[in-house]
Amino acid sequence: VSTQSTGHSLMLSRVVKLSVGLGFGVFALTSENSSQVAKCFSLNPFASSNSKAPEQETSSTPVSAPFSSKPHAAFSAQLPDKAVLVWGKADLFPQNSQVEAQPTGLTSPNLHGLTGKDVSKVAFGESYAAALLQREKKVLTWSSKNVDSLKEIKNLRSVADVKCGFGGSYIALTEQGDVYTWKGEENPVKIEGLPERVAKISVGKEHIVFLTKKGNLFSLGQNEKGQCGCGLKKKVFSTPCQVKGLEEKDKIVDIASGEYHNLALTDSGNLYSWGDDTYNQLGYFNDLKQFKNLAFPLDQLFSSSSSPSSTSSTIPPSPGPIPSPQPRANKSSPSELVTASGYHVRPTQYRAKKVPLADHIKLIACGSQHSVAINSQDELYTWGNGLHGQLADGQLRHSFGVKKVQTPPFSVPENENAVQGAKKGKIEQLSCGKFHCAVLVDGNQVWSWGGNQYGQALPWKRVNQKQPAKVVEERPVKSIHLGDYYSCVLEKGAK
Repeated sequence: VSTQSTGHSLMLSRVVKLSVGLGFGVFALTSENSSQVAKCFSLNPFASSNSKAPEQETSSTPVSAPFSSKPHAAFSAQLPDKAVLVWGKADLFPQNSQVEAQPTGLTSPNLHGLTGKDVSKVAFGESYAAALLQREKKVLTWSSKNVDSLKEIKNLRSVADVKCGFGGSYIALTEQGDVYTWKGEENPVKIEGLPERVAKISVGKEHIVFLTKKGNLFSLGQNEKGQCGCGLKKKVFSTPCQVKGLEEKDKIVDIASGEYHNLALTDSGNLYSWGDDTYNQLGYFNDLKQFKNLAFPLDQLFSSSSSPSSTSSTIPPSPGPIPSPQPRANKSSPSELVTASGYHVRPTQYRAKKVPLADHIKLIACGSQHSVAINSQDELYTWGNGLHGQLADGQLRHSFGVKKVQTPPFSVPENENAVQGAKKGKIEQLSCGKFHCAVLVDGNQVWSWGGNQYGQALPWKRVNQKQPAKVVEERPVKSIHLGDYYSCVLEKGAK
């Protein structure tokens, strides 16, 4: 018996029964040496031609963890000081360094010998990464092509932050407020044209957003989906432009970027968003009725040379199994786009606009096509694309409104002898990869959820995690860093 999508085979075994799940695995009962043996093989859950997620790496080793009824323990083993924990897609991790699944938790990694060093940040792109050393203010990079060696970026000093951009590019922010970019073996080049010193940067697929030390926003790069937010339907901004739509009284204190959309947080806890809104990742709608009743001109989606009869080449493909939008006539509004499900979609917002959230927001993050926010009461909000479980609501579907998610209380016992009652955990950090997210709670717990085809959310299984689950506990965590299909936890040093 063989499975075409993964190449797994059951050789030298007499198969008694065979059961195939809906794209997630094969369960075989074989007869070997006068005894029956159960074998499980995982299949690629994203093998559908409509899916944009990459194919899952295959292995000839049977995978039994996802079928176990006994929950795995969160990682809490003894590790060296200032440990660097990593898990997810294996192409960036040298041999013996990746965190792997074990029946009782996770094994200890030693990524590129970084354990024990004062690492302040690890950033991930698509098969490339960077580490920032806090004391030396230096950047080290590596990729899947040279996974066993680190490259120090020589012509860059006093680095405060580093990000991974598109196509193997890197972006670094210095303590002086300057921003540099480079790719591969190139020397870093300073981004010119910024009128103010930069305090923070966020990076989308092909655009960069700059938060200045004065609290103003500028952006640069591709703008076909309005991701620059400068108020113009211009395809590219080759020099920095100022983001429009912000109220003068609002001072921006944090920013986050998905592939084609952005979030900006003010000092008063208000939230702005702009860019692509195909999956309501901008959060302008509070319910399905609002979303269905919205129509927009077709020229916002189609190019000037396109027509309704040539939509297949001009409409961006859907990243999930939901069919791509198709235009159809409507008596009340002849110029509108309607999906096969009957939902009207507005894909582009060229200016920043407030998200209708009454709560005071303290943390924000963006996945590829979804958004996450934490309020001052440590409650979780998610919206946008949810086909991988990244909305943490127990579903594999999109969200048509910004709503509070019913999640575990992220709580810890008041004391070790407590039977009832627990205090609510404080969410200190939030981070997202392409389709998965994680939070740091009380400085010693990491909860994760979302897309898990490479084990990037929970390394002991390969099924999408639809609700938050604890992956690290009772560890002195300094920071969490997610990107693409990877996760990283940096631990504090001994006091």
